[in-house]
Amino acid sequence: MGLHPISFTVLCTLSVLSLSLTTIDAKKSNSNKCSTLGFASTLVCSTCNKLAAVVGDEGKKLIKECKGCCQSDGAVSYVEAKFSLCDWKLPQYPEVKTFLDSHAAKYSNLDIEYVRGKNPELIMEDSSGKKTHVNVDRWKTSDIIEYLNSHLQNDS
Repeated sequence: MGLHPISFTVLCTLSVLSLSLTTIDAKKSNSNKCSTLGFASTLVCSTCNKLAAVVGDEGKKLIKECKGCCQSDGAVSYVEAKFSLCDWKLPQYPEVKTFLDSHAAKYSNLDIEYVRGKNPELIMEDSSGKKTHVNVDRWKTSDIIEYLNSHLQNDS
């Protein structure tokens, strides 16, 4: 004898509710763990990338915990970047020059490429190999730093 259609519907509904409650409990448990670690429930993953740029190698454990507690914020995260520009034109771009002289070395996954006649551009590459070109010739040094801190993954 088979199950009565109403009994089958009730059993299916109870199974779905049970799975949903288990998922909610797991999220609540993770949320409790994250709040115990000091992370807000509104933490977004781009903030973890910014934090990684500040704490460096000493903060690997902290960054791992942060990324375990964050929510995707829709920001694209790139694994590599290339700063492409003409070194002869560099004096025309003092903000870019300041970035290259004082800040570029802090990004181990950022390469510098000199191409004759080229205006300053960031070439960002995601994990699938897709490249995005960003014109930065009119950006301030602080804009370049902020962009890289929020979009370029720290590879430590």
